[in-house]
Amino acid sequence: MSKAYSFGPGFDETPFTPSSHFPVQIGPDGRILIPVEIRRAMMIGEDRRLTGELVDGELRLISPAMALKKLQDMIQAVDTGTGSIVDELIADRRAEAARE
Repeated sequence: MSKAYSFGPGFDETPFTPSSHFPVQIGPDGRILIPVEIRRAMMIGEDRRLTGELVDGELRLISPAMALKKLQDMIQAVDTGTGSIVDELIADRRAEAARE
């Protein structure tokens, strides 16, 4: 099943299945050309920067924008929705001051 991602200005909504496989050619100079559809799905920005990780012989690449999105998704998944932690801290401090 594909999902359309919207990445904001400069990025088209591109259907992409995260488990998609595609051929990659390595040039004589060691460069890898990533197809435009994959670059869009990876949220690669104009700076074309990626972070690479070698895990069990696999090269994993992630853009800063995708890393941020994954972090935001992780935080949203564990957010209890009970309100602002800052507001809770302020309320705790006020209650503590009232007791003194």
